[in-house]
Amino acid sequence: MIRGIILAGGSGKRMWPLSREKKPKQLLKLFLKKTFLEESVERLSPIVDSVTISTGKNLVPEIKKLLPDAKLIVEPERRDTAAAIGLCATHFDENDVLVFTPSDAYIHPNEKFQKVIKEAIEIAQKEQAIVVVGITPTKASTSYGYIEPDEGGIVKSFKEKPEVHLASKYVKKGFLWNGGIFIANAGVILELFKKHEPEIYSNLMKLKNGGNVEEIYPQIKKISFDFAVMEKAKKVFFVKSNFYWNDVGGFPAVGEIVKEKNVVLDGKLIEYSSKGNIISTQDGKTIALIDCENLVVIDTPNALLVCPKSSCERIKKLVEEKVVKELQ
Repeated sequence: MIRGIILAGGSGKRMWPLSREKKPKQLLKLFLKKTFLEESVERLSPIVDSVTISTGKNLVPEIKKLLPDAKLIVEPERRDTAAAIGLCATHFDENDVLVFTPSDAYIHPNEKFQKVIKEAIEIAQKEQAIVVVGITPTKASTSYGYIEPDEGGIVKSFKEKPEVHLASKYVKKGFLWNGGIFIANAGVILELFKKHEPEIYSNLMKLKNGGNVEEIYPQIKKISFDFAVMEKAKKVFFVKSNFYWNDVGGFPAVGEIVKEKNVVLDGKLIEYSSKGNIISTQDGKTIALIDCENLVVIDTPNALLVCPKSSCERIKKLVEEKVVKELQ
């Protein structure tokens, strides 16, 4: 069986105050007609036998409002992607092919995405190995990890988020972005945990054998799947994307996708001599700008954010260090 799994446990701090702990980016529409999560489900459903959403228990009520019939795998608490992916692998037969995708990326068109995923599924089944989807870079970004491709569709190495000079070098050499989309049999994933992270594997086996998830899951080491498994695996294959992909990792990314003089996510805007701004307000309120360029203005009932686009990478730090828990 082919099992689609959408990873939807993130908190979306980079898009505060629109994105909150109980309603992060994947549960928002932003510039879409539906939420990112709903779009992810619709994109994946036609090419898999079932779709399951992996998320935290704090998001279950909102997800159920959106998708009442959704199948969920619920983390008792956040333990990073290794734990989340391992937990998912314990829920399926070892021969099931698991297709993991993020819940909050913008991907277009769906048909090209589906064709690439089908190709990756075939390779995963044939080679009994992990297959990652490599995203063709559009710029020398420092926000993503990179995949170094080798002959025969094999990944030579993974590179962590680089400095600017290294990112430029990687792009010139034909490296690909690691967009967090990968495919593998459940059994292959568990065997890789067994080989490279035996302590995590031991806890996963307790869960697979009926152990109490509330007691066992918090004991799993907090580490990313890339660090725990992907970078250590001897044989990882890749397929190259031919679709548009953007992880919408912050407000500036919205401007990359929506090609307008000023992007209005919600509410109304009146302006003189203003461009490159991203605006959102609620309750029909109007925002007025004069001689403003490249600002982000996000107005919500209990928080207002105003900052230059160039400072948006500091929003996460602001949330973690300055914003009181009640407003997160």
